[in-house]
Amino acid sequence: MSERTGTSTVLRDLSLLYELSLSVGSSLDLIENCDQFIKKLLSKKNFTYAAVWIANRAITGKPGTHATLVYANPESMADVRCITLDHPLFSRIACRQPLSCCAQDPLFAGASATRRISTGVVAFFPLGDIGVLEIASARRTAPLPDYELNQLHAVIARFAISLKGCLAHEQQLRKETEERKRAERARIDSEKLYQTIFESTGTAIVILNPDLLITHVNSEAERLSGYARSDLVGAGIDVLLVPPEAMRVRELSALRRENPIAAPNAYEFSYLTRHGVVRRAYVTTAIIPGTGDTIASVMDITERKQAEESLRIMKNALDSSINGTFLASPSGHITYINDSVLSMWGYAREEDFIGRPIWAYFNAGPAHTGEIERALESNGWWIGELSATRANGMLFDVQLSMTRIPAEEEGMASILCSCVDITERKEIEAALRVSEKRFRELADSLPQIVFETDSMGRILFLNRIGQRMLGLTAADLTGGLRLADAFGAEERSALENFLEGLRTGTRRSMHREFSLVNADGNAVHVLVHASPILAGTVPAGIRGIATDISDQKAQEELIRTSLDEKVMLIKEVHHRVKNNMQVISAILSLQADCLEDESTLQVLRECQNRIISMALIHEKLYQGSDFLRIDFAEYVDHLLDHIACIFGPKAAHVDFRTAVSVGEMDIDTAIPCGMIISELVNNSLKYAFPGDRDGEIAICIADDGDGTCAIRISDNGVGLPEGFIPDRSGSLGLHLVRMLAVKQLQGTLDVKSNAGVTYTITFKRPTDRMR
Repeated sequence: MSERTGTSTVLRDLSLLYELSLSVGSSLDLIENCDQFIKKLLSKKNFTYAAVWIANRAITGKPGTHATLVYANPESMADVRCITLDHPLFSRIACRQPLSCCAQDPLFAGASATRRISTGVVAFFPLGDIGVLEIASARRTAPLPDYELNQLHAVIARFAISLKGCLAHEQQLRKETEERKRAERARIDSEKLYQTIFESTGTAIVILNPDLLITHVNSEAERLSGYARSDLVGAGIDVLLVPPEAMRVRELSALRRENPIAAPNAYEFSYLTRHGVVRRAYVTTAIIPGTGDTIASVMDITERKQAEESLRIMKNALDSSINGTFLASPSGHITYINDSVLSMWGYAREEDFIGRPIWAYFNAGPAHTGEIERALESNGWWIGELSATRANGMLFDVQLSMTRIPAEEEGMASILCSCVDITERKEIEAALRVSEKRFRELADSLPQIVFETDSMGRILFLNRIGQRMLGLTAADLTGGLRLADAFGAEERSALENFLEGLRTGTRRSMHREFSLVNADGNAVHVLVHASPILAGTVPAGIRGIATDISDQKAQEELIRTSLDEKVMLIKEVHHRVKNNMQVISAILSLQADCLEDESTLQVLRECQNRIISMALIHEKLYQGSDFLRIDFAEYVDHLLDHIACIFGPKAAHVDFRTAVSVGEMDIDTAIPCGMIISELVNNSLKYAFPGDRDGEIAICIADDGDGTCAIRISDNGVGLPEGFIPDRSGSLGLHLVRMLAVKQLQGTLDVKSNAGVTYTITFKRPTDRMR
């Protein structure tokens, strides 16, 4: 090479080195710094690949055994990203000298960390103690000369310094970032801690600004107030307070700012929930330093105040109770008594009881008290009767109830004792036992069955004769035996209906005959009188007496049989009388057939009618069920039918009109009344309608309302002959009518003749005549 050519080359290389040095350290970003320098190096020095390897300890500031590829150009040739520090590539750091070799050099194959470089030339430059710069050229064939290595090494040394600066900057950034993150985490942890404390204090926390506007509340404040946090924050404290309390809170807040010592930091107040419920609370307040805000810790004490009030009421109730009440410690020593204990035992001072053993006031031996204490231990309670001694030495009986009151600490349970003076009750019970014995003896001495049941019909008491009659013993009555089981099927249903009526209140008493089945299996007739046992107004059972009426029933049966026989006899008598009268009537009829004299025939016909009127009454009597009375309206109809039959064609021209409203009539009245009607109707048919004249006969029989009966028989015939006087008439028929009306019926007879004849017979009914 000529001197001129050498000089030009040196100048060109120096210019290149200067240009490269200008691209070093223009950026604090590691990658950007590498990109600017490597790109300039590749374009100016005819290299085809460059890679920057940095030891991890230089990147992180912590010891390490690996290195990382932080930059490669072109990126596509970088097939390895991490190598160990014992790789041949990093031997350049130790010797701090660059190295260049070609493909034919034995060092070429293992020197590069990139497996894709297999031809050309590679060169390695130490980057101080932080890493290695690897460059390669596929176009060169000979290693870089020493002068070029040294020139590049000088420039790359500056590049290494700039990389150290970038790494130091990045480490500082990471350190600052980590410190900021640590500070942020500490702040978040502190806020979480504060929030946890704020939410988990167990009390409602409310923070107020100087204007008493709510700035913060916790979830407990939400729960107590019923408001959502969004409803409370920004609102005035008045939203949670009743008007008087709002004024007091504002006055205390103003006082606390003017004179903190004078203002109480804790007090009770009433607050208002969202639903309008007023509750009590206890608040503790403090000024937050440096802010002027007030923090208030609120504890709801409504339940506690209610419990205190309940305890006060309970204590007043115990103090005013008529029962003597003790409270004893676990050791059995008295800690409290009410006034009734002093009155019951006759002492004047509580000091006579307080601190003394409770058993000192009862007459119970060690064995008995030990039994009571074991019952308390196992069951938690004991109730029984004991004897006690008053201050004056007199004995009295008490019913004692003892209850263990559990405590949170084991073995610290108190004992509550309540006692009632039962001396009077015991005396009453003794008197009741005497009375019950007397009642039982009286009931057992009665010849009737005496019983008592509960509301379900189970026998509670049955006297001795009842037990003997039913074949029961006292032990049988303890098994819930039902009274209905001793009755027949039909009677059992009636008794069940009565018991149901007692339970529903529709029945109040029972008086009925029943049929029992006795111990021999025979039916026994009893008459039961029973009434309910009332517990207040509620039926609790029945109590009654059952009388054996079997003999009475047998006598009644005999009487009924005898009566039936007499009834048959009376019927037969009436039947025979009626038959005999019909025989007489038949005889008269036969006799009439033998006579031609009309007057004689008329006499026989009248006698025949009189006999038939009486025979009809006897016929009605034996046909009916009542032998003393007959249906008189029905009798009159039959009588008129018979008369019409006797008179034949003559009666066909006459209408019979009847109006009978007297109902039944006794035989003593019916016979004369029937004969009267027969006589007067016969008389009208004979004389009122001569020459087959048409006419009407009316028969009216009625009660006038005052016990007087009236019989009116009228016709619309020709009337009585002129100058005819009924009282002086020699007619047998009219004489018979007058005799029956006046003598037998004790009545009156009135006769009127005006457009016919009207007969009126008035008389008192039999009961009125007898009276």
